[in-house]
Order: sequence, then C-alpha cells, then structure tokens
Amino acid sequence: SPDDILAEVVISQEIALDKLELGNYDGAMSSFMAIVTKCEDGSYIFADEKLQDQLTGTIMHNMAVIHMQLGVFDVTPQLWDEACMTLRDSNPELGIFQHSVATSLNEMGMSLCATGDLEKAIRAFADVIYVRQEIHGINNAPFAQAINNIGVVHFAKGSIDNSLEAFDEALQ
Repeated sequence: SPDDILAEVVISQEIALDKLELGNYDGAMSSFMAIVTKCEDGSYIFADEKLQDQLTGTIMHNMAVIHMQLGVFDVTPQLWDEACMTLRDSNPELGIFQHSVATSLNEMGMSLCATGDLEKAIRAFADVIYVRQEIHGINNAPFAQAINNIGVVHFAKGSIDNSLEAFDEALQ
C-alpha cells in the first residue's frame, strides 16, 4: 500500500542519515542509492507527484552532502541543482521560496567555491539571499549567513573591498 511504501522510505532515509551522521559515507550512499533504485525500477511509486519530488530532492541533497564530506566536489553542483529543481517542483505554490531550496542553493554555493568556480558561487549565494529575503525578511541569521558567504567568495577572489562590504552588511 502507499502508506507502507512511504513508511519504508522514511525508515530507509533515517538509516541513511544515521550512517551519514556516524561518518559511514559508503553505507549512507548505498542506502540512498537503494532508495533511488527502487524509485527508478518502479518499486516505489507515489500517486502524489509532489511527495515524489520532495523525496527525490531530499535524496539528491543528501547525496551531495556525502560527496562534499568526501571532498568529491566535481559532481556536487549538479546534485545540488537537481535537488533545487525537484524541491521547487514539490510545492509549486511556493516554488523556490522554500527553506529546503535555500539550503540546497547555499550548499551549492559552497561546493562551487570549493571547486574554484567563484562567479557561479556568488550567483548561488545571491539566489540564497533572494529566497531567504522572500521567506524570512532581512533580519535573520540565515539571510546574514548568505551575505557573509558572498563576502568569503569575494575574499577568495582577492576583492577585499567587496568582501569587507559584504561582511559589514552581514553584521547589520
């Protein structure tokens, strides 16, 4: 039944996250891939497409986290991008204006920075600022963190004035 499938997916996801938290990255990746495989082969079919998108987006996000933890940054921007798109699609009424989308965008910016793609990192963090501003306004820690992250990228680029400007704005 759909409820049994959802319960199995939730348990599988919890097991994978426990493995991730314990630093068992291979085990976590295997657990996430087992869920993806069951989705792809038709074992897990959800009548609710929004639920399917939420599940897929969350798994893509978590797989990107594992890759970042392992220092495998070359595939993480693609995984974050996929996570953002499917999470966005999971709630068309909110679209990109969801905490989960902002979180994946922020992580994407960090992975782009790690790969040295600094211009794309700035764009990703600018998107985070836009989303967080629409969700929470401008007086909150996640919004300030995104501005701070832009400052870090400017610092990495050697743009000290832009970096200091962003750091100052984040402190306000």
